[in-house]
Amino acid sequence: MTLWTRTFALTLLARVAAAPAGYGADIDRAAVDFTTPADIRWVKNAAGTNEQAVLFGDPSKPGPTSRGSSGSPGT
Repeated sequence: MTLWTRTFALTLLARVAAAPAGYGADIDRAAVDFTTPADIRWVKNAAGTNEQAVLFGDPSKPGPTSRGSSGSPGT
């Protein structure tokens, strides 16, 4: 590695390290559905030993199967 390459790499590293981390994009809360941790509904199981929370979907409705991409039985 040449002296110029080392100097360039160290200068670039110093500038990246000094850049403030507060330049992230702001999230439009009207466009994204949010659930705060306080709003998550935890349900205990029958034995009272575990709790679960449904984060998305509806457990009472049928979902996709793991039978393959066609979804037909026997394939």
